[in-house]
Order: sequence, then C-alpha cells, then structure tokens
Amino acid sequence: MGKLMLSAAVAKFPGTTKFSAYLALNDALRVSLDKAGNYAIFIPDDAAFAKLTPEQLAALGSNATLRDSMLTYAITVAPVDAAKLKDAQQVPTVNGTSSPLTLTKSDTGLQLNASSTVVCGAITTARATIYLTDTVLFPPS
Repeated sequence: MGKLMLSAAVAKFPGTTKFSAYLALNDALRVSLDKAGNYAIFIPDDAAFAKLTPEQLAALGSNATLRDSMLTYAITVAPVDAAKLKDAQQVPTVNGTSSPLTLTKSDTGLQLNASSTVVCGAITTARATIYLTDTVLFPPS
C-alpha cells in the first residue's frame, strides 16, 4: 500500500472541504506539497469560509491569484512546534518572506496575526503538521 499524498490527507480531514477544493485547483502547489518538505499548514475550517461574504467567496472561486495567495499564506516553509514558539514569532510562509505569519500563544491557544485562532492543532502527518483555524487569512497587501 502506497503512502497517502499530503494533499489527499488534507482532503480527508473533516471540516476542510473548502480549503481542499481550492488546493485541488492549484496543481503546482499540490504537487510541491506531495513531493517533499516538512510544513505547517494552517487550514481555515469550513466555518471560517462561511464567515466570508458572498463576494469574497466568489472572488476565491474565480480569481486564481487571490486563491493561490490565500493557500500559500496558510503554509509555512518549515515545521511549527507550538510548544517552542517565542511570543509573536514570525514564521515565513510559502507565499514569500515579505508575508510571514505572526504566531502568538494566548490563554485561548495559538493565534495567527492576532485575528485567527487555532481550533484544532498539531495533527502530524509524514510531511506536515496541520492546524485548523477559525479565520481565512490573506497575506498583507
């Protein structure tokens, strides 16, 4: 039995259908994630996508640049160990070095950019640690 590819593993997590559908539209990113590396992926759960306006959802569906920036901003270039984070630690994303995520530990758990909270975290796979978040994040403009 072969190894399950990372993109297929992400698709099997409950509550991640929207993110998985958007990831499936980016062949290059999906193939890259499946080949090698050790990432942290901060996946907005389906409830996070439900918070977006109909216009924002339509834009994600039709605008590949916007969709891809959201996807690559959710993936760090290196693993993240929440237990070893420094407060307000900036973590580079696949989106680019000018768009790091700022991770902060709080009483409510791990926060991203002070606007998104990890609702389920540290799910370890062969190539990534997956965290589910309550907010869809986009890189700063």
